[in-house]
Amino acid sequence: MKQNYRVARDGTPLGIDLTTGKATTEGSSDLVVQCWTDDQGKPSGQKYDWHCVVTIPGGGVVPTDEEFAFQAPENGYAPTNGIAMPTDRTDWTSDVDLKFYYRLADGRYGRMTFSMIAGGQHFCMIDSVLNPSGSRNLEPAP
Repeated sequence: MKQNYRVARDGTPLGIDLTTGKATTEGSSDLVVQCWTDDQGKPSGQKYDWHCVVTIPGGGVVPTDEEFAFQAPENGYAPTNGIAMPTDRTDWTSDVDLKFYYRLADGRYGRMTFSMIAGGQHFCMIDSVLNPSGSRNLEPAP
């Protein structure tokens, strides 16, 4: 699944069903994205504080930098992963990519590249692979 979603700037939760790719109500979501941006009154091009939290309700995420991420780990999942971008950060940017494995509340595993663009009209891009069988194997079927 590859899809883009508009994200509110005030922390309003965006729920996403990772099977269908549809935006959902927060209570029935596989993935919840929240972003807070403090750019009111800032001129274009000036840094601003922003942060984003990605949550897998009842499941979790494990960050990875593996190039070939085909075997989800058994353990180590945390319910949330976040991005903090205060203005005093030396590597400040308005867009960030996170790569992680995830385990859904129903025990299915997947991997994702989550990209947050916290400038202009905020949006996130999700590139996700979910194994519907519940196996930790995420290698593409032949």
